Amino acid sequence: MLEAENQIGCSRVGVQTAKLKRVTLITEAHEEAYKEGGEALNEFTIKISGKQAGEEVSPTHAPLKEVKEIFDALYALIRQTTEENEPSVVSFRAGSLVVVAHPPLSTLSYLDEVMREGHPQSDQPYTRFVEQLEKVSRNSGLDMALLRDDVVVASITPKEGASLRPREPLWVRTTLTLSGLIMNMGGKNPNIHVLEDHTFETRIIAIDAQTVQELRLYKQRYIFDVEAEQALEDPSKLRNFKYRSHLVIPQKMSLQDFIAAESPKWSDVDNVEDWVGGMRGRLDPH
Repeated sequence: MLEAENQIGCSRVGVQTAKLKRVTLITEAHEEAYKEGGEALNEFTIKISGKQAGEEVSPTHAPLKEVKEIFDALYALIRQTTEENEPSVVSFRAGSLVVVAHPPLSTLSYLDEVMREGHPQSDQPYTRFVEQLEKVSRNSGLDMALLRDDVVVASITPKEGASLRPREPLWVRTTLTLSGLIMNMGGKNPNIHVLEDHTFETRIIAIDAQTVQELRLYKQRYIFDVEAEQALEDPSKLRNFKYRSHLVIPQKMSLQDFIAAESPKWSDVDNVEDWVGGMRGRLDPH
């Protein structure tokens, strides 16, 4: 049962056991009982410090709105990093206001991997989690620290935000080939839009104005040799394509169409059979 008495935007919280969505809140006494039950308590900790309503935040003076927003962010992180709907345990401890989370092992493994990398990318669940805590910090004036096994992995302040900032992927120049139909072309800075055969993605390739006039829309398939930027961490991510060269992929045609297309090339050969025989090295006369 979670009992909360609102006092000027804060709440004095007396806790026995409470469930918030799939997150269980327990006191230190209940935590000891939980340990005695044989469950491993792998920890991810959020330490909150600062004043609310003129008093230092603590387990008995916890700002309800901010705690709820932190729990929402924590719940979203767990939900995005575990496949099973496992219950998660959190506890309040003294030392300002310390929220100790005991999420599923899949979440802990994910956090360990991200923290080893040191600079999570902008689209990762951990980054979104940190951004939510930054928002809480800015709006409330509270400082926060994130700890894994009692080691600080990030600090968050109202003015500076998080000390551990997400980084964008590292991009390297590469060359590659791709094939497909041209679906669009032109522009002030000429480019072609190629519908790639294998991925069915449209690649926009910068190209010079002279070459673009040699290409055909819709009807002809090409193999393009291009330069591009490739994400070092995820090679499937490509951007900034630039044309280098191309080859025409021959279209299928009937024998009659082939003969009609190729016959003019033999117009200066008096006797095709003799010419072919000579190419084969045939020496005997007819």
